[in-house]
Amino acid sequence: MAGIITRLATTADISAAAAVHIASCLDTYREFVSEEVHRTVLPANLKAIWAAETLSDGDFVMLAEEAGMVVALATARDRQVPYIDHFHVSPARKGQGIGRLLMRALIAEILRRGQTSMYLDYIEGNAVAEGFYRAMGGEIGERIEGDLFGTPVRARTVTWPDLRVVMI
Repeated sequence: MAGIITRLATTADISAAAAVHIASCLDTYREFVSEEVHRTVLPANLKAIWAAETLSDGDFVMLAEEAGMVVALATARDRQVPYIDHFHVSPARKGQGIGRLLMRALIAEILRRGQTSMYLDYIEGNAVAEGFYRAMGGEIGERIEGDLFGTPVRARTVTWPDLRVVMI
């Protein structure tokens, strides 16, 4: 995709990554929470999460940017199997192939670090996310009970058991 680059984030990128994450969550999660939670709790909690963000050894944030502006991010947490804590594309840029490019970069970095699988969770009923993760080679797994800042949600786990064979 011309003009889009992917790279690992630095501490200087945290506020730009946070802005994309917050905008994407507000866009995506509107239908899953009450108006009150959407208007007040969700943005306040997301801002607090990013204000306190400290990446542990092995954690990383992968960015997609265009003309120096962050347009997507993925946060990987170093666990026995890497956990993708955030995977978000700016609402204005969804459907343009940026997520696919970011997923490729994310997988390449996980493989470079010696891991061969990963997983994430998404809110059940988010058909766009489910379709994207399936298209990216993910296997939709078990239902889990989740919590979105005090709102109970049903979620699904997506796994990529062997990233070496994912063809995206």
